[in-house]
Amino acid sequence: QVGNIMGNRAARNISTIDREDLKFLKEKTKFDEETLETFHTCFIQDSEDGKMSEEEFSKKFQGTFCAGRNKEEFSAHIFQALDTDGNGYIDFREFVLGLSITSAGSREDRLRWSFGLYDTSKDGVLEFHEMVKVVASVFSLFGDCEVGNGNITSAEETANEIFTKMDVNK
Repeated sequence: QVGNIMGNRAARNISTIDREDLKFLKEKTKFDEETLETFHTCFIQDSEDGKMSEEEFSKKFQGTFCAGRNKEEFSAHIFQALDTDGNGYIDFREFVLGLSITSAGSREDRLRWSFGLYDTSKDGVLEFHEMVKVVASVFSLFGDCEVGNGNITSAEETANEIFTKMDVNK
């Protein structure tokens, strides 16, 4: 249900989406005007001044998307990936662009976004310790994770397997 993406409390400052933002997002995403207006209404209800701090995002993200334990670290990684200008806030454009990429983006766009999620230092280089950190935060959401032939794996083992398969700089 689209209206439940970031909450569904009574509107405190519902406004229509800025025409420039609407035009930009219609060009850059696969969302139609009605969907963008709905997203905007939900975003405005759940944000202060049309932007969302990491603390606000964390509360909403954890309440909406996470059922496990240790949710804070993973939501911080998602926030960092969405905050593309690095100003410490997610604005409506950043939110919708992230949502679009992760839900309807091309394979290349989703891979690029995922790279940004794992590149926690934002230096354009994916390092092993960054991969371990994000994989561990994912594992902490769901507890132990069984892979392959049913063996329990650690975040380090999983990160090592990913690096072994994907590292082009071997």
